[in-house]
Amino acid sequence: METNILVLGSIIIFLAAFLQGTTGFGFSLFSIPLLTLFISPKTVIPMILLVSVIINISVLYNSRKSLNFRIILPIFLFSLIGVPIGAKLLLILPDYILKIVIGVFILLFGILFFFNVRFKVKYEKVTRAVVGFFSGLLNGSITMSGPPVILFFANDQKGKMHFRAHLSSFFLLLTLVTIPVYIYYGLITKIVISYTLIFSISVIIGVVGGNLLIKKIHDDHFGKLTFVIIILMGVLAVYSGIRGVVS
Repeated sequence: METNILVLGSIIIFLAAFLQGTTGFGFSLFSIPLLTLFISPKTVIPMILLVSVIINISVLYNSRKSLNFRIILPIFLFSLIGVPIGAKLLLILPDYILKIVIGVFILLFGILFFFNVRFKVKYEKVTRAVVGFFSGLLNGSITMSGPPVILFFANDQKGKMHFRAHLSSFFLLLTLVTIPVYIYYGLITKIVISYTLIFSISVIIGVVGGNLLIKKIHDDHFGKLTFVIIILMGVLAVYSGIRGVVS
């Protein structure tokens, strides 16, 4: 491994972990488009999946008092249907196609939410099922399970700890299920494990820092910060996808 790749990768991982420690999401959305500029997506994606276990455990513990498991359970159960389908797509389809579609989707809703546009959910059980399925599919393919469930909880506006607790619990459960699927498909290689061990230090430092910062952020400011990050993640996803088309 080249030293400059390890240094740059550690910085990106630290910033991404700090972001998720603060907001409860954004680790994959921030790190994957940047890391895949100089590391193969086939290495980056499984590695991000493994290190995200550390992050989600930390965030969940920090916000555990706000968790209502009955809310997240149906979303998680339907995500299980999407995970193996997504993992198969990772093997047979170019990931830039999904990235562009996801990026446009994120940008649209991020801009609407930033200007305080909200959507009334009439059939919440059906909505949770749909959100869960597509989150699982995206997690299995490009480990970007965030967009559907992030937008779902952002639409609720129930406070930063509620938002962080439910996102981190969902991400943790989904990651623990996805890892065996990746092992089955041979996606967890020696190089993936090596990068995971190396970047774990940056992950721990970043997420602990984010957990400390969140206590000082007001709910209103947290909401605006969340939507700005969503928009930024949409831009990054589209850019990463277009870059994949060009290359």
